[in-house]
Amino acid sequence: PDEQFVQVDVNQIARDAIAITRPRWEEKVARENWPLHLRLDLRSVEPINGRPAALTEALTNLILNAMDAMPQGGTLAIATRRDGTRVVLTVGDTGVGMSEAVRQRIFEPFFSTKGEAGSGLGLSMAYSIVRRHNGEIRVESEPGRGATFTLSIPSAREPIHTETPVRPTTDRRAARVLVVDDDPQVLATLTELLQSAGHAATGASSGQTALATFAPGRFDGVLTNVGMAGMNGWELADRLRKLDPT
Repeated sequence: PDEQFVQVDVNQIARDAIAITRPRWEEKVARENWPLHLRLDLRSVEPINGRPAALTEALTNLILNAMDAMPQGGTLAIATRRDGTRVVLTVGDTGVGMSEAVRQRIFEPFFSTKGEAGSGLGLSMAYSIVRRHNGEIRVESEPGRGATFTLSIPSAREPIHTETPVRPTTDRRAARVLVVDDDPQVLATLTELLQSAGHAATGASSGQTALATFAPGRFDGVLTNVGMAGMNGWELADRLRKLDPT
């Protein structure tokens, strides 16, 4: 809802998303001799009304998608500009591109071209986040010629006055959560977020580790990635339900 929105600097969102994804592509550069050139063109833009964490998540997903599309390396281009009363952000890559059939389905939940390595949720989540900000997202691409994602979001017309949020009437309680993700950065971030919200979060870096950590009655819930090497999230969920039907 609008009352949860604050004024957001899109250029800061871009810098934050780059900082979050930098360890991933620096690792690829070091381990796989994977050349990546980062081209930034962040121009002066008006703030938008939005939720910084959600917008950072959307852009992070777009950057990770661009990295996956460049298995041999390439150029990642991120730019911002004004377009009338809208703020435009673009994320482009020089990767493998996509066919028209894939382009038309790229924002569908669970649609993935990566097989077991992908959940098919990253781009659909980015799409949902942009739409919740009254924005539009589109992609231009051809096979072998890279892809460019363009986000267009209305600029903030008036300052947002921060007020004390109304507390929900439903009771909240701390939960014991087992968090499973084979990406160390994502695992650390999710665990920290849950802990900052007052929950007891335990991290596991694989499905096998999660099974060894889990015991009936020890956790209130399990939050797991879907696309993981070795044992994916669906298989883990199935095994956990056999251990604890509740």
